[in-house]
This record gives sequence, structure tokens and C-alpha cells, in this order.
Amino acid sequence: MAASAEEQEAIGDPARYRWGYEFSSDGPGATLVTETFDCSRSPQDLREAVRDGEGWRDAMTASLARLELLAKAAGQRNQ
Repeated sequence: MAASAEEQEAIGDPARYRWGYEFSSDGPGATLVTETFDCSRSPQDLREAVRDGEGWRDAMTASLARLELLAKAAGQRNQ
């Protein structure tokens, strides 16, 4: 949030998207991780630029693969 109108002008309009990870148990010692990017409330030009989120799919798949490798490595060190 901007403190003044001038600062808001420099920041621009909010993108109104949500991005993050959701974690849920998947049995003993296992966690299911879902990465989400929701731009359904974003301005039309942003939705078009990211193809309604599809533009992030490859990067999100890669980040989940890296997270899996890090988790496996951490699990091996803790054994």
C-alpha cells in the first residue's frame, strides 16, 4: 500500500494475483506440494501476458522439481 498518491502512481495498479505453495500430508514422512498461481482477478493485460497463468507452468514445474531434490537431500542428511 502506498502512503501517498505520488507513491501509488510510481507503484502502479495492483496486479491482484495470488501465488504460493500448499502443503498437505501424504503419509508418514511424505508431503504433497502444490504450487498455485491465480490471476483470475488480475487486469486483462496481465492475464493475457501470462496466458492466464499458463506462462508460468514450466517455471513452476521446475521449482517443484528443485524443491523435491532439496527435500530428498535434507532427508538423507537427517538419517
